[in-house]
Amino acid sequence: MDFQSREITTGFITRQVSESITVGAIVPELIEQAGEDTKRRFVEFFAAHIRNRNTREAYRCMMTGCKLLDVVEAAHIKPYRGPDDNHPENGLLLRSDIHTLFDLNLIGINPETWKVELNEKLLSHQEYRGLSGCHLRLPDGFRPSKAAARSRYKEFKKKCCKK
Repeated sequence: MDFQSREITTGFITRQVSESITVGAIVPELIEQAGEDTKRRFVEFFAAHIRNRNTREAYRCMMTGCKLLDVVEAAHIKPYRGPDDNHPENGLLLRSDIHTLFDLNLIGINPETWKVELNEKLLSHQEYRGLSGCHLRLPDGFRPSKAAARSRYKEFKKKCCKK
């Protein structure tokens, strides 16, 4: 994928994304097969989100603040059991190691305060200790499902209390 060098201008991102679509770098095969109108609408949507600073700020780990998108993943609050579990209110953006620890119920989120809690195993690790008691970094206007969070927190508490 070799893009021509361009001076950064207002339309730069749109052109860059358009070229990516042409070579199949960003758009899934389904959008590629859907036709030019669908690709054009995708480019407009994608470019608008890239230009929107608030949206860019939202794409970071909700626990650590990490903005390196290469390691930020979408995590399910309520474990994935099928398509009904795929909706934004059942999701958090987490750095990959945090995602794994969350899935293992070694990290929990109190659904009443949205504060991070750690299993005592993690408290001895300096790289994670600082997360304990931190508020989840939620983008403006977004709140995860309290029902999903309560269910997940209950599982976290069960694991914490096991001896």
